[in-house]
Amino acid sequence: VSAWRARMASEAGKAQYQARTICECIHARWRNWDLRQLTVRGIEKVRAVVLWYALTNNILQGHRLAKT
Repeated sequence: VSAWRARMASEAGKAQYQARTICECIHARWRNWDLRQLTVRGIEKVRAVVLWYALTNNILQGHRLAKT
């Protein structure tokens, strides 16, 4: 644990954690939208569903940022 804390305290660790928080936020939002398990089969259909969720996320973020 102490090695992990030292690694996270470094500049490289902080940069990695910064990028990870963005990804974690998006995945948490998708879980709140009930995207826990995909109900489609095939990589093309899975890609389409994930892209729809990503597009929805981007539109809502843009709308939220436009208000401020």
